[in-house]
Parts: sequence; structure tokens; C-alpha cells
Amino acid sequence: MADEQITILIKAVDEMSATVKRIEGNIENFSKTTTKQTQNTAIAFQKQISTLLTLGNVAQGVDNIFSSYQNLQLRLENATERVTGAQDRLRVAQQRLTEAQNENARVGLSLEKLAIEEERSKKKIISLNNFLKMSIAGHKEKSDNYFNMYCRE
Repeated sequence: MADEQITILIKAVDEMSATVKRIEGNIENFSKTTTKQTQNTAIAFQKQISTLLTLGNVAQGVDNIFSSYQNLQLRLENATERVTGAQDRLRVAQQRLTEAQNENARVGLSLEKLAIEEERSKKKIISLNNFLKMSIAGHKEKSDNYFNMYCRE
């Protein structure tokens, strides 16, 4: 019986050894599979990180474009306000120029009338001077005729 027990024990040890070798093989395969999966996961994470960085750069570029657009809009609004202000000032200046031209024309007409009046006044003074000279010289009849002709209006 001892031989049978030893045989059973040897069989049991052989089966256990085979089971341990199978488990070792499974562990080794699991280890290799896990290492590959870890490497694949690391590569995937690296790609994801690169993709996220690229997306971040693109988002920053888009943000820069919108910032530039907003800046251009503000500059355009500012320029539009300056143009509107300049147009208003131009309109006022043109009105003032028209008023000044009209005033200048009125002054010109007034000066022309004054020049005519001055000429008339000079002629009357000369005529009155001559009348006085004639009156003083005793030419009453001639002086009355002269006065009626040149001094009366």
C-alpha cells in the first residue's frame, strides 16, 4: 500500500506541477497581455494628449481671430463716430461760410450804396460851394438857376 500511496502522491505532485506550470504560463501570458495593453493605453493617451493640445491651439487661434474681429469692430465704430463728427463740423462750417458770404454780399451792397451816396454828396458839396461862390459874387439869378438845376433832388 505504500507503493500505491507513493504513486498517488507522485501523480498528485505531477498534476500539481502541471497545474502550477499552466498557472505560470497563464500568469506570463497575462503579464505580456497586460504589458501590451499598458503600452497601447500609453500610446493612446499620448495621442489623446496631442489631440487635446492641438484642439487647445486651434481654440486659442479661434479666440485670437474673434478678439481681432472685435477689435476691428471697435475701431470701425470709433472711425464711424469720428467721420460723423467731422461731417457735422463740416456742415456747420459750410453754414457759417454761407452766412459769411451772404453777409459779405450785404456789406458789398451797402458799400456800393455808400460809395454812390458819397459821390452824390461830393457833387452836392461842389454844387453848394459853387452856389455860395455865385451868391457871394452877386449873381443871384444865375445862382438860383444853378441851385435849382444841380442842388435839388
